[in-house]
Order: sequence, then structure tokens, then C-alpha cells
Amino acid sequence: MTRESIRIISSISYYDIWILTDQEVTFYNRFFASISLIFGMGNALAFYSNRPSFYNRSITERTRTFLDATHLNWVFIAWGFKLAMAFGIFFIATTYYYEVSLYPSFRFLFILLVIVLYLQLWTNSRRQFMSFTKKAFLPTSLLFIIFTVLLGSVNFIDYRAINEQVLSKNPIHVLNIKKPSATYNTSSNLGGYTKDLYVSRSESGQKKNTRLMLDDALEIELTDLDAILKNWRKNFLVHNRPGLKCKLTIDKNVLMHNVNQLKDSILKSGIHKIEYAIAPENAVHQQQFKHAIIPARLFDFNMISELFPHRLENKKVYKIRITKTEILINGKVISSERLETFIENILKKSTDYHFDIVYDDSIRYQKFIDIYALLYRLIQEGRDQIAREKFGKNYHLLSKVDQKEIQKRIPFSIEDTAYQTGR
Repeated sequence: MTRESIRIISSISYYDIWILTDQEVTFYNRFFASISLIFGMGNALAFYSNRPSFYNRSITERTRTFLDATHLNWVFIAWGFKLAMAFGIFFIATTYYYEVSLYPSFRFLFILLVIVLYLQLWTNSRRQFMSFTKKAFLPTSLLFIIFTVLLGSVNFIDYRAINEQVLSKNPIHVLNIKKPSATYNTSSNLGGYTKDLYVSRSESGQKKNTRLMLDDALEIELTDLDAILKNWRKNFLVHNRPGLKCKLTIDKNVLMHNVNQLKDSILKSGIHKIEYAIAPENAVHQQQFKHAIIPARLFDFNMISELFPHRLENKKVYKIRITKTEILINGKVISSERLETFIENILKKSTDYHFDIVYDDSIRYQKFIDIYALLYRLIQEGRDQIAREKFGKNYHLLSKVDQKEIQKRIPFSIEDTAYQTGR
């Protein structure tokens, strides 16, 4: 009950839940069963040692055994329970269960706890039942293991039904979204200023190319998104609206044509900040590091170019073209490994660079994220390096004034040209 209560708490905000495998469920069931058996045996022995005096003449020894075996155990379990509850609430509140699994990492600690409690019970019992405990230790231990296995195999709660009931309102689960992987990410700022959008490829046989959902697994049409975001935007004060953003959780196999249609609807609604939800390469579960994102901005560069036609005159423009099979810089094919080194050298040598990302609408979203994440990572790492050399700490820890100074040295000059020309 305690385990399931903690799991259900994790589902309140995001219709997500701490998923346990069948092996993990059985292990935790047997752990709690063993703890229950130990304290049941402790209470039985305490009662037997503290029975009326005409059954037992060793009153002093009996009282000491009662205090040692019962009071000490209950104080320990009360302390352990409070600590476990505090850790459990923190564990699910921070969704840390997606990053660390207690079972593979700490299962031996749970087993050690059971062994220590069991031996402590017999150590106290030997003080009064010396001859009995010597003879009964092995058969009682065997019975203890058998009952632990049997009781731990019983599930009083249908945890699978709970999982499905919660996840039925989780868009990532409903759409079976596989987020793109990336070598670098930052964390999304939580709060009411972010609108989550979920996009996946349609199943075969459906007319639409993609499916779009909001929170609570509410499926909508792309043509309705503009109006929905405008209504959402109206709920905020005017001075807060520039901070509004959309978090895009998009399946890695969605075509960039569909991604650009989505970004176009967001821009029309008056929202200029977006976040690409990604899965770090070391993530085991798709929901692991669920707040990992790469930020971006949406601008109408066509309009900006009309207003400022000479804005790129003093810039060295590097056109990065992405195709299904290769990557090109200014028309020359380059490997992924050489691309990273090439960009690093540009960032070190000049401040007048400008990267244009060009691609066909038919490429997958993962390919776009590969290049965008690489540029973002190298720029951030370059800023961190300069910040440490000059101020002794990373870029994000600096004041706004110091950050602007470093931004002049390594500007974030990236343009999604393919998106703009395809509008």
C-alpha cells in the first residue's frame, strides 16, 4: 500500500507514474513481507518472554529481552519508515526515479537490511532461549525464506491496471513518442508559462501524416492550434506574454515538413520561444530526464530581412545543408566528426560567423536535432570556457552584464533557413 501510494503521488501533475517491472514488484513485495515476518516474530517472542510470572521466573531477563527485541526494533523501523517516506516523496516529486533505479543499484542494501534485522532478533532471543535458538535457527530461517517468497508473490493491488489508467492520459504513452537523442541539453524551467505540445507519426492507414496532442492526451487538429495558443496567451498579463513558450515533444521520425507546420502555427499565435524536448544519449527510458530540452526562438526572418536587408553583410555565412545521406558546409561534404572540429575552430577564431541550417522537408526530425544540438552545445561550451577563464565560473552563473560581454565574443547566430523559406 505504501509503495503504491508513493507511485500514485508521482502521477498527479504529468499523468506519469513510477513504472516498476514485474521483477521489481516481486522484489519489493518480498522485502516488505520479510520485514513484516521479522516484526511478527519479534512480537511473538516478546509476548512469550513477557508472559505471566508463574510461567517464567526470570523477570529481570525477560524485561530486558522485551526492551531490546521489541522497543529497539520498533524505534529503528519508525526511524527507517520516516526516512523512507521522506526519500520516497522527494524521489517521485523530482521524477528522479527515471534517472536512478533503486532495484539494480541498491537491491543488496535492502537484502542487507533484512539480514541485519533478522540476526538482531535472534541475537536478543539467545539471551533467554540459548538452547532453543541454536536448534531452531536453521529450520526457522528456512521457513522464514519460504514464507517470504510465498507472501511476496501475492499482489493485493493490480499495479498494471493503475499504470494503464494513469498512462491513458499521458500523450507520450498514448502516441508512443520516441524522443530524439542528443549529446547536450539543458533543463526546462517549470511553471505555467510553458505549453506542452506532443507530435507523433500517424499509424498506417490514417489520412493524416501526424497526430497532435495537448496535455491530458487531448488530440487536436493542427489548424486549430493557432486559435488555442492565442486563447491561452490571453490568460497572461501583457508584460508576461514575451516569456511564454511551447515545449515540443516530437517523435524523432516525424518529417521536418510537419515540424515546420507546427512552428508556423506557434509563430502566428504570437509566441516566439520554443523548447525541443530531447532524450540524452545515456537515457535508458524515454521519459528519463523528462525536462531535458534544447531552447530555440522563432523569428520571421523574411520580415527581418526586408527591414534590415544588409544585416548579414559583415558576417561570414556558413550554410549547413542536411540531406538524407550527407551533411554539406557551403556545398562541400563533411563527416559528423569533422563538422564538430570545423565549428569549434570557427568559434575560436572569429565573432562574425553566422550559421544557416538548410534541409529538405523530407528529412527526419532526429537529423535536424543532431545538427542543431551540436551547434548549441559547442556555443555553450565555448561560452563556459571563456567564462571560467575570465570570471572563474560557468556562463550561466554570471550576471546579465557579464553574460552580454561573452555573448559578443561568441554570439548565438543560428538561423533555421529551411523553416523560413518553406512558410
